[in-house]
Amino acid sequence: MAHYAAGGATPAVPPRSPGAGRKGLSRKGPGERRRLKAVVSEQLRSDVLRLFREEIHTDTVLSVSGSLFKVHRAVLLARAPGFHFYVLGQTSSGLANEPVPVDNIEASEFRTFLQVVYSSNNSVKNYEEEILKKMRVDNGTLEKKAGVSFQEHRNSPGSILGKSDIPADVTRGGGSFISRDNYDLESASELGEDLLKLYVNQCCPDIDICVDGKSFRAHRAILSARSGYFAAMLSGCWAESSQECVTLQGITHAEINVVMHFIYGGTLDFPDKASVGQILNVADMYGLEGLREVAVYVLRRDYCNFFQKPVPRTLASILECLIIAHSVGVESLFADCMNWIVSHFARFWSERSFASVPPELQKTCLNMLIQSLNHRNAAFLLMESDRLLMGLPRVKWTEAALSMASQLQEECVVFIVENFSKTIETENFTLLLQSQTMSSTTHLLDRILKAIEDNITTENSCSLLMALDTLLNSESTKEMGFTCKIRAVRDKLWTFLVQSFYAVRHTESWKRMHIDDQQKIQAAAFDKGDDRRLGRKPVLTSSQVNVLSYTAPAKETRF
Repeated sequence: MAHYAAGGATPAVPPRSPGAGRKGLSRKGPGERRRLKAVVSEQLRSDVLRLFREEIHTDTVLSVSGSLFKVHRAVLLARAPGFHFYVLGQTSSGLANEPVPVDNIEASEFRTFLQVVYSSNNSVKNYEEEILKKMRVDNGTLEKKAGVSFQEHRNSPGSILGKSDIPADVTRGGGSFISRDNYDLESASELGEDLLKLYVNQCCPDIDICVDGKSFRAHRAILSARSGYFAAMLSGCWAESSQECVTLQGITHAEINVVMHFIYGGTLDFPDKASVGQILNVADMYGLEGLREVAVYVLRRDYCNFFQKPVPRTLASILECLIIAHSVGVESLFADCMNWIVSHFARFWSERSFASVPPELQKTCLNMLIQSLNHRNAAFLLMESDRLLMGLPRVKWTEAALSMASQLQEECVVFIVENFSKTIETENFTLLLQSQTMSSTTHLLDRILKAIEDNITTENSCSLLMALDTLLNSESTKEMGFTCKIRAVRDKLWTFLVQSFYAVRHTESWKRMHIDDQQKIQAAAFDKGDDRRLGRKPVLTSSQVNVLSYTAPAKETRF
């Protein structure tokens, strides 16, 4: 009996977040689910069809018009029970290598029928009836035989039941265990519903998967077709390929049940007790990309409410989802969570649970905000960071948020000064000025103006002067009462321009200044300079490297 471990450690998060849940799905919900259903159903269809085409772990051979078809009893039983009972009902499953004849039908027609059985996402009842009609089977006799066979099969350990027949907990003989938690989960297609009955009712299984003392009966062919992990184990050179029981470690009963229900039915949900983060790890371990897709869908729905609105009940759960996505490497979900947190950073950073976010993710969030700075949002981010600094209590769990808000505020001020002429024309800068009029202090405006004073250079002085003139000429600025503050900074800029006239007159921004200002500055300049540009700085002899010394010839002296 072999033992195998699955997956690694996942973040310590509750099995299901207190997020939006399944009730009251947002407008994005139905569309997301349709997309998921299409992806999962196509994967299931493709995998099961591969069973037939590649003849993976076949257990029956059918002889049709001289052609041999290797098939799987379990698939025929689940998809075409009438055909199964007519052709194989009286045949021993132990005679796998002896061809079973199928009369009165052409090989090409039968191949098409099998392809439909193995690949159709819809019911194959009509195809089954058509093939039986061509085989000249009496419908009344078949229904009677099938009814007797179904009744006998229902009373056997491997019966096919409807959902209404499933008991609260199924514990078959020999310790086989199936939890009821998964039974009401939706399958991706009718193909999934049919195959899921094989697992739930343990019809003709040929392998036991043992987890922590409990057995989960399954079918080698279906496991191999759906999971790369099981394909390597059961179809390769592993010792387990010939064993009837394989024990897995590092996986719980709930997780293996989720895995089995997905492998057989392509289920689109998880039971409430399932840990989505751990299932993501299990999906990677067992090579179940579709299960990974379902897990991401569940996280987006139950933890993030499809990123519709930053409502209070989803803030903490989105932070949890960010941690899970980062830990298991779901890059697309991680990016969605991070972008959402960045878009509403003031609300998320105010959450107590934000303190539990790993420092490297906190830093990533801050860096993304800084990189997103532009002339349209700089004033808004400055106000939001200030709101955080003013509103958060000075306690242990807010230390990281306060530090990040302070860093963001500094970056905003630097950006605004560097892009002052564009920033002052935005609606957010006007809102900033309005907020300062309603505040007890004008600390944000004062900080911006102080930063302008401290960062005046030859290159930016002309553009800063023009921007301040634009502000001074604005009616809204006059109404808000900031004229004196702005004019004081302008006067200092003017003094700098007059004193540095010779240098600034050669800058690009000087050319954009109004001609009247240029003339006034030139008239007031202490040193008017000239029209020549500064020459290159001479290179001193002492700083020259590898220069060959030589003696200049003496000049001829004439008398």
